[in-house]
Amino acid sequence: MTTMTANGLSTPSVPAPVPPRKARVVRVPVYPNSRQALAMLTLMPVFATPVPRLHVEPKAPDGRLMVYDRASREYFVVYTPRFRTQFREGHRAGQWYVRLASDFAAPLCSLGFATAVAAIEALKAGRWRLLNAPRRRTAERLRVIWSAASPGTDC
Repeated sequence: MTTMTANGLSTPSVPAPVPPRKARVVRVPVYPNSRQALAMLTLMPVFATPVPRLHVEPKAPDGRLMVYDRASREYFVVYTPRFRTQFREGHRAGQWYVRLASDFAAPLCSLGFATAVAAIEALKAGRWRLLNAPRRRTAERLRVIWSAASPGTDC
């Protein structure tokens, strides 16, 4: 059945049927180990994953490393000396030092380490401060001189 419009054209009163769409098939890749992993997780569920104590950020353009200690919630800076004031305070060229990020202009408070990795390992172990370092004896040791007495006699 057709109807007439105002301009004299005829239009169908019933719309033409639309052909049905085909369902799109989504293929999911099959991983053979996923079933084994899922079975393992049902037997022994994971409640928390271990997180390392220290987080080392990428090296900054000036060579320093920012290290976040999750246990103490503090940021540390592992650096090599670059300024004259640092050398006057006792820093050595080629050594790596550790300081708190909040102590920007603090005097030397760290031992010197040969590499940045050694400084980070010392930070992890808690032996990076000068206070924890073994002290050198500045005074001479006393020498004990025994007399040449015979071994059988008492003094």
